[in-house]
Amino acid sequence: MSQPFEVTEGGQVVISRAAIDDASVSQFLFSGAGLGLPEDWAQRSQEKADLLERRLSKLEAGMESLKLADEEIRLHAVQMRKFIEGFSAADPK
Repeated sequence: MSQPFEVTEGGQVVISRAAIDDASVSQFLFSGAGLGLPEDWAQRSQEKADLLERRLSKLEAGMESLKLADEEIRLHAVQMRKFIEGFSAADPK
């Protein structure tokens, strides 16, 4: 089984020659059979990719908000603990 990507000695990831050859043969067979992609396929694919990118961006922003809220809650808990410890340390006279 051929891998579509290879890593060079310098650590760069490149498309392997086998993947290019396989794609060329597949495209030749596909077009030779008279089959093709719909005209607006690329545009619809780009629109879907853009939509997914926006959704991911919103999820990432939401996760950042949750991290900030968690930190704020942790700080309040520390303050509350110190406040309660102040009462328990006081002499009950």
